[in-house]
Order: sequence, then C-alpha cells, then structure tokens
Amino acid sequence: MGPAGLLDASGTARSAAWHQDSTGAPGAAEVSDEFGSALALGDYGGDGNGDVTVGVYNEDGPEYDQNRSTGGVWTLPNGAGTGSKALTARSLGLRGALYYGRIPGR
Repeated sequence: MGPAGLLDASGTARSAAWHQDSTGAPGAAEVSDEFGSALALGDYGGDGNGDVTVGVYNEDGPEYDQNRSTGGVWTLPNGAGTGSKALTARSLGLRGALYYGRIPGR
C-alpha cells in the first residue's frame, strides 16, 4: 500500500486480504470475532503510506455478554502485518466496554 492506495509499483490496482491469522497480525482467529467488521484507512504514521485500522467488534467474548469487555482494534501499518498491534478492551482494562472497535474513526 502506498500514496496511491492499493497499487503495485507499476500503478496496477491490486487487492489485499487480512485476517487474524495473517503473518505478523497479533492474536488468533476465533469463532464470532468479526474481524473486519469496520475498517478505516489513513496515513496515521505520517510517512506518506496508507495504514489500515481494523475493527474486531466481538473479540474476546461471546456476543451479548454484558459482564465482559469485548472488541478490539488492529492497526496494520502500511497495510501489512509487520509492526501491527492489537488494542482490545480487555488489554486496555476497559471493563464492560462492549464492542470496542465497532466503528473506528469516529
């Protein structure tokens, strides 16, 4: 991913796919995580390259469990797993923060 978006070096459009088991992505795919339930794109690093933020709205918990913190946000610098981070409600100590990461960018 570069300044022109999802283009390769020749300027040809290409697609990209990410999941929790992608190389370099933290964590692991689990049933009902909903990885990719929301996406935000921007140059968050200020380096001229596009970065991807992925919402994982039901990370770490069964749906509708009011007693648990669920949800997370994955950052994919330059649209790649290298250097990515997972910020979950649980890892941030947000008790009862249901569906954290549901709408990144708001």
